Amino acid sequence: MNRKKLYKLHSILGISTGVFLVIVGLSGSLLVFGKEIDQLLNPNLWYISASKERLSIDVLRAKLKQELPSHALAGWLLSEKQNQPDQVWLHFLDSKDRKESIILLNPYTGKILGILSENRSDSFYSWMLKLHYSLLMGSFGYLLTTLFGVIFIFQGFSGMILYRSIWQNLFRLRTRQSLRTFFRIFINW
Repeated sequence: MNRKKLYKLHSILGISTGVFLVIVGLSGSLLVFGKEIDQLLNPNLWYISASKERLSIDVLRAKLKQELPSHALAGWLLSEKQNQPDQVWLHFLDSKDRKESIILLNPYTGKILGILSENRSDSFYSWMLKLHYSLLMGSFGYLLTTLFGVIFIFQGFSGMILYRSIWQNLFRLRTRQSLRTFFRIFINW
């Protein structure tokens, strides 16, 4: 393949895959703050009014057994903040696949604020994660994302070949020029 055709292919692939990069970049940036965004979108689940004292774990456990009788406790995350609920992981024994859920529990009253699926598929975070990894297209989206990854590897190699002179000048130390030029380039490097 000659240089002109490689340049044309490199340009076309770069422009056509730019939209994918924007989608993945923005969704990835939002995923960094996904749990905080979830909390902002559902304040009734994630924020409580703090009382003077928390109920003991034994009392909270008894209230959970009373409201959700057929379950096994898998984990309990005590909230570090006074205005946020505890997160309790439960396996529901009455379901055939013993699905795991996250219970948001008010530690001051023992009231269940909400039940989330373990993979948080019912939240903004999960939706954004699916957009980021599979473009909301399921298995085909994973395949498409993999294809874009291969295209980007090709883009990197073809870019290094096409812009070889820039790379050569970038890493060349200019020792025959003045000391001032050498230090300016070396420090910026």
